[in-house]
Amino acid sequence: MPLSIGITYYVANLCLNEYAYRKSIGYPYHPTDIHWNTRIVTLYPFFGLCSGIMAGLLGIGGGLILGPLLLELGLHPTVNFMNYF
Repeated sequence: MPLSIGITYYVANLCLNEYAYRKSIGYPYHPTDIHWNTRIVTLYPFFGLCSGIMAGLLGIGGGLILGPLLLELGLHPTVNFMNYF
């Protein structure tokens, strides 16, 4: 568990720093791009944990639960996460 929390904290800092850097150089964001802030980097792992627990308890795929949650947070379905690392 501590390793998972540490990795989550590290990746959250990477996302926040990369977003701040891109914003400072005037990177042209698409309207559906994620605008990283502390609220977003705390909600995404929390929702991932909750959906994993519910999917494990119900025996269903995590995407069935996590998909609508990410749409509610404003993540466009065609966003490529590899652009952020």
